[in-house]
Amino acid sequence: MNGKTLRSLVYLVAFTLVTGFLTYVLAVTITNGSVGSTASYQAHFTDTTGLLPGDDVRIAGVRIGQVKKVKLVDDCQPHEDTSGTVTRSCSLVTFGVEKSIPLASNVQVDVLYRNLVGQRYLDVQEQPDPATMLSPKAILPLTQTRPALDLTVLFDGFRPLFQGLNSQDTNDLAYEIVASLQGEGGNLDSLLSNTASLSTSIASQDSQIGSLIDNLNGVLATVDSRDSDLTDLIDQLQRLTTGLAGDRDEIASSLGNVDSLATSTTQLLATIRPYLPTDLTQLSGVANTLATSTAVNTQGVRTNQLDQFLTTFPTKISSLTRTASYGGFFNFYLCRVNVSVAGATNPLTGAPLTVALQNNNAAVCDSSSAS
Repeated sequence: MNGKTLRSLVYLVAFTLVTGFLTYVLAVTITNGSVGSTASYQAHFTDTTGLLPGDDVRIAGVRIGQVKKVKLVDDCQPHEDTSGTVTRSCSLVTFGVEKSIPLASNVQVDVLYRNLVGQRYLDVQEQPDPATMLSPKAILPLTQTRPALDLTVLFDGFRPLFQGLNSQDTNDLAYEIVASLQGEGGNLDSLLSNTASLSTSIASQDSQIGSLIDNLNGVLATVDSRDSDLTDLIDQLQRLTTGLAGDRDEIASSLGNVDSLATSTTQLLATIRPYLPTDLTQLSGVANTLATSTAVNTQGVRTNQLDQFLTTFPTKISSLTRTASYGGFFNFYLCRVNVSVAGATNPLTGAPLTVALQNNNAAVCDSSSAS
């Protein structure tokens, strides 16, 4: 055998070995097999629906083995099934774990959902303070295992919610539920605990909720008894809005007139504004004069002249009226009464300020017609 033939034979053997190894690795990956030696363990479950040989065994999401066998046995501890019937039948699951990862005797093994298709896997949860290692001949009791949640029952409970969601929202919600069941979206025990706490709180407020519902029923009954009044009110509001809509042109015109009035008022205020300070000053002077002017009355007491005038004026007028009416000594006709305020001047003319208290426009008062 020459060198060229020997070299070809070496290449062929190396190619065969590499191809065979890769084929073996591919076959192990497809079948979820293990390339290392494993130790077998067993556990009792009340329900292993959907769990099949070859499914994964995981710790903290890392694959450490696979399920080998699932069978029905009758030597379990008594337990209640979903219908409430006490039975001793259960599933015995045999699973393999890599020997490099020994299991403690107090581990918790749960059946979890791997995906929405329905594939399951065994989730091994290590507990604190492990006492001893689990013997391959030992069988984990029902107290250390949990079956998978029945998604059919779960989704049936969510059916009223799903009816109000579109397909994308339903898919997102389903993904979150499965993620929660897999331990990737929060602690399921905490979720159930919080839900129970919420239900307890709502139940403790049962009387208040009942009172609220009774009050609402009373309100609805009152509204129902006033149905005709409510109808009349709605009709009147409708007529009001219809009338306002019909008068929109007049309302628009009125708004224009209001705008014109506001403009005129603004112009008026702008015209009299320069005289306001003077008028206010003069008014202040008048008020001060009226407040400070005093005189001695008939009793010899000094009083304010304005108070004295307002007090005696009605009496004097009555005396004059009786004298003119009954005595016949003289006749008079009151045409006008003007009052001049000392010290006050007209801001426009500068003349003394005179206030007309009486101005009669009768013919007898017209000085131009007097003979």
